Amino acid sequence: MSAARGTGGAYQPDRSTAPLTPGLSGHDVFREIRRLNASAKIVLSSGNSEQTTTRLLTGPGLAGFLPKPYRFEELIEKVRGLLQQ
Repeated sequence: MSAARGTGGAYQPDRSTAPLTPGLSGHDVFREIRRLNASAKIVLSSGNSEQTTTRLLTGPGLAGFLPKPYRFEELIEKVRGLLQQ
């Protein structure tokens, strides 16, 4: 998992959260990303419904949801849309 930081309009991947994922739930990772970078835009992805997945994870940072399974192109489209905001 990685977050993204924009510097001067350029996309810069932030892989600082990658070591956090082993053994953590998606909810834990979401909260940790928000703790590390309150302005991070986070896209959740799950095989569960959007309502079920996002019920406990509302508020700042939640920028979107991508249901599994998804095609790589769908992920690119979602991220591109967030970067254009």
